[in-house]
Amino acid sequence: FQGQRSALLLKAFVFLIALWFAAASEGGFMPILFFLGSASWAYLTPFENAASHRFTFLALLIASAIAISGTIHELWLILTASIIAYGIFGLKARYFVYRTRIHYFVNLALTYATFFLFFISDRSQWFMPKLVLVGIAIFFSWREFFFAAREYEGSIQHLPHEGRAPRYETVLGAFFALIACEVAWTVSLLPLGAINAANLSFLAAFVMSDVLEKQITGNLSRRAILIAVTIAIFGTIFILGTSGW
Repeated sequence: FQGQRSALLLKAFVFLIALWFAAASEGGFMPILFFLGSASWAYLTPFENAASHRFTFLALLIASAIAISGTIHELWLILTASIIAYGIFGLKARYFVYRTRIHYFVNLALTYATFFLFFISDRSQWFMPKLVLVGIAIFFSWREFFFAAREYEGSIQHLPHEGRAPRYETVLGAFFALIACEVAWTVSLLPLGAINAANLSFLAAFVMSDVLEKQITGNLSRRAILIAVTIAIFGTIFILGTSGW
């Protein structure tokens, strides 16, 4: 396991086993603590470049812990979380060639998981605090992506000692989180099931993230905007049309 690929697979396997053990124990305190410790070890070893994707990994840890502490213990969820963890480990190690696409996939998966957990929860209690937590998770993870996307594309020179993202990425992340929370709030008023509500909220986040990602990397065009609008319209029609009203 001295090779980088084998080391990443080993870390992802440790994450999977620890998460499976916590889920099999029905979300007890000690199993979840064991999962958090094992996953943190996998991410922090080695410590080099650990700050680059800390918020994305923290969002994955929190989402996984919330899921297994509730009633979601399915194997597909554990496998999906482990695949996302493998992506984060590889991004931290700068292992992947197409890092922008991998990072984008990781953030989309975490965004959908965040919406899904929000809509399957009891929204009759603590609605606003839960929505605020959704916004915080989206803000930090996507601000991190916007900053990394410019680095991947060579638009800026990333310095290792920089601890905060520039103001431009912070504004974009805040704008994204605000719109995503407003959409989720609006969707929660509709008579939709949890899955369709999460799908509709995710569709809006996906379209918006695609436009912002192209904007920050200098690839935004009229054709890209037209495609995004088309996806938003037809996706919304499909989700609403297949929902039981």
